[in-house]
Amino acid sequence: MRNIKVLAVILTGALAVSGCSLGVNNKELYALPDAPVSYEQRYEGDDTLITVGGRDYSLFGTVKDKFDPESIRECLGYVDGDENTRLYTLSDDPYDSYIMVRNVNGMMEQPLFYRATDTRCQDIYTPSYIMSGGYEEWESSGLHYEMSTSILNVTCNAGDVMHIYYDYKINGEDAGCGYTGYASHDEIETGDIFSVEINEWNLNGKAEDDEVFDISMTFSVETTDGQMHEVEGSFDGKLMLGATVNRLEITSEGDRYILNVE
Repeated sequence: MRNIKVLAVILTGALAVSGCSLGVNNKELYALPDAPVSYEQRYEGDDTLITVGGRDYSLFGTVKDKFDPESIRECLGYVDGDENTRLYTLSDDPYDSYIMVRNVNGMMEQPLFYRATDTRCQDIYTPSYIMSGGYEEWESSGLHYEMSTSILNVTCNAGDVMHIYYDYKINGEDAGCGYTGYASHDEIETGDIFSVEINEWNLNGKAEDDEVFDISMTFSVETTDGQMHEVEGSFDGKLMLGATVNRLEITSEGDRYILNVE
């Protein structure tokens, strides 16, 4: 029976702000950066707002079950002049739709999450540990905990392959790259299937989440002797999030590696 391997697409791009480097323990993860910024909360009616990087965030909710400090991306500074009440971005939030505020001296105190006000009246991807607080300002706004994903299954029927690399364009724009193979770096067994995932984050303004988009994907392989070889051919077609492609196969003829699209 064929083995199926899954690899998440390598993502690039995040909120460009300076912050603390992430360490190996909770204290370092929650630490202030060298030059922390002081952020001020303001109140507009029943709405509690913080502006970060020119974007307004409104109080949204708290932790659904528990929060893993490893989910912190960066510590930006502190809030309302209190250096113990700190503001963070989240590594699980590629759109920077949320920020987190936490008092680091409150051992039992739960983090608070603020959501970008430009996402009101939208249904957006949300890290699984964030729970809505039921605030009136967010009653017309939805959330979902899983990104819509397309899966492209690639069968490797080529010999002497250790890693498969890929690059792809969406609607003519560079959109992602990555590689797959065994964690042991052993030669890939003939007939194994490797899955490349494309999710709504990878579209990132290049296409609408609920619309068909053009995709062009090319491959190269690394052989067991460390040599790189371009795979002849490409996959060019139309795709929609949620779809699965099973008709991609890499074969070899001597030193040539060929992509077959059935």
